[in-house]
Amino acid sequence: MMKWKVDWLPEALKDLDDLDNSIRIKVLKAALKLEMDPINYGEPLGNKMGLELTGFYKKRVADGYRIVYFVKEQQVYVAAVAVGKRTRSEVYKSALQRINEHRADTNEELKKLMALIKK
Repeated sequence: MMKWKVDWLPEALKDLDDLDNSIRIKVLKAALKLEMDPINYGEPLGNKMGLELTGFYKKRVADGYRIVYFVKEQQVYVAAVAVGKRTRSEVYKSALQRINEHRADTNEELKKLMALIKK
C-alpha cells in the first residue's frame, strides 16, 4: 500500500495550534489516516453554499470540526488547507480564501518566470 505525504499550509498549522487540545489530537489522528487513503477517507467538496471548492475534500474530525484538503495524485501528496468549525461555513470560507491567495501568489511567480524566460 502506498503511503501519502501530508503537508500543512502555515495557516492550517495555526488553525491546529489554536484548537483545544482534545480536538487537536482528533485532527492529528485523522491526518495520520489521510496518509493511508486520502481519497476514500474524506468526502469530496463541490460548490458548497456558493463557495467553489471542487477538487477539494473534507474530513469530519469532531462535532462541527473539519479538515479541508486536496490531493495531488502524481506526487503522492496531501495538503491540509484549513482546520476549523463548520458553523456558518467558517472552515470552508477560510479554505477558499487561502486557496485564492496561494493561487494569486503562484500566478505572480509564474509571470516572473515567464518574463525571465522571454529575455
